[in-house]
Amino acid sequence: MQPKKTIIILVSAILFIGLLVVYYYEVLRPMYEEQRETEQFLQKLQQEKQAELELQKRQAEIAQQQQTELEKQRQQANLARQREELARRQREIEQQRQQTKFAKPQPQQIAPKAEERDSASVRKQVFLNECFKSAYENYKEAWANECRHRNQLMDCRLPLDIVQLLDSRHERAKNDCYRRADRL
Repeated sequence: MQPKKTIIILVSAILFIGLLVVYYYEVLRPMYEEQRETEQFLQKLQQEKQAELELQKRQAEIAQQQQTELEKQRQQANLARQREELARRQREIEQQRQQTKFAKPQPQQIAPKAEERDSASVRKQVFLNECFKSAYENYKEAWANECRHRNQLMDCRLPLDIVQLLDSRHERAKNDCYRRADRL
């Protein structure tokens, strides 16, 4: 009786092993393969995403570099324009110096004419002479102040823009003299 039991146990064991083999190949192995494929897919997806992020980062760096280069080019162009403008202004100043030798205007005098005998005309001419003299004195004082401001002598050479400003103020003062004289 024992051999029968042994045979039954052996057959049962073989059947059990067969069932395990079938279970492994039919259930477990496909499940593991599906899980492995899913993991590989996820890894591949993650790698693609990381590659895309790196590409975007590199594109942003390139765009930043291009922007920086563009800004440098703009600054260089701006600097070149400023240099050209400065050179042009210096040429203008030099031309103005050569033309005028920075001559300061002399006070205008309006001498009364012999044929003008009435006192109103004489008063007007005297007023204009005094007003022009005052305008010229103010002009000289402003020039001296500019020179002092630059730690130079009183009759120094000034830049063209300052000379033009002082000249225009002097002209306005003289025009104001004419307006005031007309009201006399």
